[in-house]
Amino acid sequence: MNERTLIIGKGFVGSYLEKKLKESNIETYTTGFNTKENVDFRLDIRNEESITDCINKIKPNYIINCSANVNIDFLEKNPDIAFSINSEGAKNIAKISKKYNTRLIHVSTDAVFDGERGSYVEEDLTNPINVYGKSKVLGENFVKENSDDYVIVRTNIFGIDNHGRDFISNIVKNLKNQKQMIGFDDILFTPLEISNLSEMITELAITDFCGIIHLSSNTSISKFQFIRDVAEIFELDGTLVKKGTSEEIEFVAKRPKNLTLSNNKAKKILKTPIIPIKESLEKLRREILI
Repeated sequence: MNERTLIIGKGFVGSYLEKKLKESNIETYTTGFNTKENVDFRLDIRNEESITDCINKIKPNYIINCSANVNIDFLEKNPDIAFSINSEGAKNIAKISKKYNTRLIHVSTDAVFDGERGSYVEEDLTNPINVYGKSKVLGENFVKENSDDYVIVRTNIFGIDNHGRDFISNIVKNLKNQKQMIGFDDILFTPLEISNLSEMITELAITDFCGIIHLSSNTSISKFQFIRDVAEIFELDGTLVKKGTSEEIEFVAKRPKNLTLSNNKAKKILKTPIIPIKESLEKLRREILI
């Protein structure tokens, strides 16, 4: 993959992807809009001209679209923002990637499903239950309609970002401060550690695969058990983690209960191994200690 890659949206996922690509000696450029990260270009995906100017300068072989607004409760109250970024923005990127004959990797989410049964395969019908999920489904549809060479990656991630705004940092901070936490026993997911995801996307870019793919862990886990596993591996007091249900909290946006994904297709296509959740947490713990 000795060609140019453009990462649109240098947030949590984009930052890890940049690191992974550069470690592989791949010429990589990043963009951002409102971000604290250092980026090569400022770009607004709601503006086609902004995207076109950037692509004209870089002339990438691959575009990886990581840009999104993922603030679920905020978007429930601000649907115009959700659809302008997660839907129309994806449409603009797809149209321009096709115009310049550029392969597009579009990062989506497991929240495109309603969470009624779980173990979703790529061919299952989407049925989102909140504005965020609806905006991401529309974004997927726009990518399929406007790009000929694309991959839509559905996933759910965990890891530690540079600013401590991630789920694990929040867990560690609370438990270190002896604060009780409620872990939802009725919400299930199949999260993938972010550097593992980045490696898989890097490999996926150079395949001939076109379509939707689920990148997830092999294990279904509840939010409660995930927090308990973090407590155990980071040597914190797991008794502070209390079992609860999502019904006890009045969220602004509805939360799907079972968003577990089947990764059978990914296992057939990719050589990158899927790292178990506990093993990934242990790796993150070692990285913090270093």
